[in-house]
Amino acid sequence: MESPVRILHFDDNPFDGQLVSREITRRGMPAQLSCVSSMADFKNALAKKDFDIVLTDCGMSSVDGGKVLSMVRTACPDIPLIMVTGEVGEERAIETLKQGATDYVLKSNLQRLVPAIERALQEGEQSRKKVEVEEQLRKSERLYRAVGETINYGIWVCNTDGKNTYASPSFLNLVGMTQEECSEFGWGRVLHPDESSSTIDAWKEIVRSGSQWERVHRFMGVDGKYHHVLARGIPVRDEKGNIICWAGINLDIEDLKDAESRLRSSEQMLKEIIRSSPSFVCLLRGPNHVFELANEEYLKLVGRRDIIGKPNREALPDGERQGFVTLLDQVYKSGHPFVGREMKAKVGGGDGQPPTENYIDMVILPMKEMDGSVSGLYVHGNDVTEQVHARQIIEQNEARLNMVMEYADVAAWQCDSQFRYTWVYRPRLRIRAEDCIGKTAVEVVGEDSGGQVFSLQKEAISKGASARRVIRYMFNGVERFLDSRADPLRDSHGTIIGAMGVSLEVTERMQTEQRLKKSEEYMRAMVKKSNDPMVLIDETGIIECISEIAAQQLGYELEDIVGIHVEKLLDWGTKLDLMFRYQDFLRHLPEPSKSSLRIKRKNGTWCWMNLSASVMNFGQKPHKYLLKSDSIEPERFIGNPQGSPPRIP
Repeated sequence: MESPVRILHFDDNPFDGQLVSREITRRGMPAQLSCVSSMADFKNALAKKDFDIVLTDCGMSSVDGGKVLSMVRTACPDIPLIMVTGEVGEERAIETLKQGATDYVLKSNLQRLVPAIERALQEGEQSRKKVEVEEQLRKSERLYRAVGETINYGIWVCNTDGKNTYASPSFLNLVGMTQEECSEFGWGRVLHPDESSSTIDAWKEIVRSGSQWERVHRFMGVDGKYHHVLARGIPVRDEKGNIICWAGINLDIEDLKDAESRLRSSEQMLKEIIRSSPSFVCLLRGPNHVFELANEEYLKLVGRRDIIGKPNREALPDGERQGFVTLLDQVYKSGHPFVGREMKAKVGGGDGQPPTENYIDMVILPMKEMDGSVSGLYVHGNDVTEQVHARQIIEQNEARLNMVMEYADVAAWQCDSQFRYTWVYRPRLRIRAEDCIGKTAVEVVGEDSGGQVFSLQKEAISKGASARRVIRYMFNGVERFLDSRADPLRDSHGTIIGAMGVSLEVTERMQTEQRLKKSEEYMRAMVKKSNDPMVLIDETGIIECISEIAAQQLGYELEDIVGIHVEKLLDWGTKLDLMFRYQDFLRHLPEPSKSSLRIKRKNGTWCWMNLSASVMNFGQKPHKYLLKSDSIEPERFIGNPQGSPPRIP
């Protein structure tokens, strides 16, 4: 399972923190998000250093964004930092990047956040690896330079009794004594106490036996430290074979031993770097390509097989059948690297599991000795199956989109920041696409319609958000309408570089809406001028229009009754009755419904109105109800003076 990315987010607006968290979750990034909104909490979180990336706002009201950036760069120079901020000018953005920010993402364009985080982490990882490798190289260079520059040869000569008669200045300088002191076995006094007596006894035995002398021991140097010294000597004989003296050298190998230790550490560190690499890596030795080292990612790639110490052919027989061993042989023999992109490979297959077909990027590099001969191979690569599949899906979606646009009769376009078309797909009005490129909308279709398109493009670019409107065209004397939408077009850094948009022919819809509008206006005029008591009510019960005679019957002026709710004219019993009648009314649509309702006049008196109600439908708008009074009667309390009046079925 992929380890979650540890994210520290500092923003004094908790709502923005929720937006960032929601965007990361929506994009499916495994993340452990720590949100802080105060400087004190940020300092505490920064001190723990348990995060992989920092997100912050350079435009917070209570905190200086530059100070936050400086704190992160000081405390964690290797941790990437992304500014997630509101509108920011170009100069401010450049200044932020110069101060050490890895990237910046506008809060109005959070869809860039997850790709920016992934890119920053990848670049940070590559940068850290590069620094580590360069540091190891520098250490190795310093080590080898030190070994070459500090080796000291101490020449010595002893007589037949083993007493030193000459020691070169290099040895005397090493131990800090004079020749006289050295001649009196002074060198024995600077030996390590653990080795002094055993070394002197061994030297006396060599003198007695006339054998060659070779021994590693430790001398106390003038720096107060013990130095490892390799002592070698042979007996010098005359022509008769008699020993006349002893001659040899003392080699200060302390730096050499230190260099060996550092080299072992360097090699071990290099192996650790390989093991922890997110890419798959392996080292192969010899012409049979024996596995010397393979990191975790490589073992996962080959199904965790037991491969270390085995030739490639034996460890991965399916690789030979796919031609990979042939590639290894070619690089080993030629000494030239191989680079492969999106290579199909059947991988896995360990523990009896069937292999899977993946795509890999792979580099095979020859490892050469000092004489230029190839001694092994370095294999490095990445499993890019997900990227290839994602690209294939994108290509399929693009093909589907083109097909949908073809069948949906949709036009599309792009323009630059100067509003000149850079791409046009299926333009309308019998205009050819190639005639639009490099021109503005005004230049293509004229001042009237082109000005409307220009205004749409300008709104999208200036506001950095979608803009939409229906644009009217006149073509060959015929009025046409296009429902057009424009969106800002951004580069990889989020900078707006133009606009893109689509247009759909809606002439028939607009003409229908115009006819419906005229029909509604006609209905209002008819009701107002009617000689019959008539009322037009909207779907919420508000009186929209009423005839003069109906207003007079209720004691209202036209301007007083229009806009009030019909509930103000009804008693509670009538309201309850209407609630039960409403469902029955809907079931019998579009047939008119008749009712006798108790209505309150403006002066507070009550009357009975025999009404017929019809539904008026004006297209996509909500229904309206037309009420017509057939007759009006005075209030009746026959047989029930205290309660509600009886209802007429």
